[in-house]
Amino acid sequence: MNKYIACALLSVTTFSAYADDSGSAVLSCQKAFAAGEFTQAIGYANQALRVAPDNREAYFCLGRSQGAAGDHAAALKSLQETDRLSKAPFEHAVALIQLGNEYKATKAYPDALATYRQSMTIVRAEKNKRYEMIALNLIGETLQESADFAGAIEAYQQGYTLAANDNERADSHAHLASAYSANKQHDQAVGHQIKAVVLEERSGDLDHFAHANLELSRIYLEAKQYGEAEKTMGHTLPVVVQAGDGYWEASVYQMQARVRYAQGKVEEGDALIQRGTDLAKKIGADELAQDIASTKAHLNM
Repeated sequence: MNKYIACALLSVTTFSAYADDSGSAVLSCQKAFAAGEFTQAIGYANQALRVAPDNREAYFCLGRSQGAAGDHAAALKSLQETDRLSKAPFEHAVALIQLGNEYKATKAYPDALATYRQSMTIVRAEKNKRYEMIALNLIGETLQESADFAGAIEAYQQGYTLAANDNERADSHAHLASAYSANKQHDQAVGHQIKAVVLEERSGDLDHFAHANLELSRIYLEAKQYGEAEKTMGHTLPVVVQAGDGYWEASVYQMQARVRYAQGKVEEGDALIQRGTDLAKKIGADELAQDIASTKAHLNM
């Protein structure tokens, strides 16, 4: 699932004679999951289920943690059980969204689409526009990954009509830009991503602002509009430097290097890669450092 889809998931506690013990373990699972400690989260969820075998929230946290840990087969079973234990329509819709995410993660696209559409039918009947938009964006992502770009664009456009604020409108424009870019429709992609950038500058936080500008630069790069890509990063770099955000600063150096390489300026690109890698290591962002260091190897030079 794209990083910027707002997919808040409602928790409904299952009470039993052992509610205190199981509830405490579920809370521990949720905290461990949020911290990225997925093995610990799985342990807490199983602890809760030993006390209360029908605890929906325990299965939900278990399934999400298993999926995040890469055990998608186990995650599917846990989330199917979550759906079985769901009672209210919204509980079913949330379980189905997460179930669809697991299908999508394993590239089981027909199953993912069927599950997302089932969830969308529920939230549409409940007149929950926010979750209908979420479901439509997830349907669009699945279609896009399946190379059905026309279908993806249609889903994203439907989602845009449900957007309630600048952040959601920015997300819709970013999704549309991504689909158009993937289909080599660069002019349309640029137009939508510029709209996303403007909205994020107005209403978003630093993370959304930086990500939107990096994506705009990437789209310009794909369109071979190197000057515009440079200008976009030149606008972004002072903002993230002033904010003291080393992660985004290193990411900007990586994008600038990609542009230099595309222009045949290999030495300048190498220097930017080194600068970005060193900064990422300095702030402890080891995965980012590895990604930046491998940039040149992934380019067709």
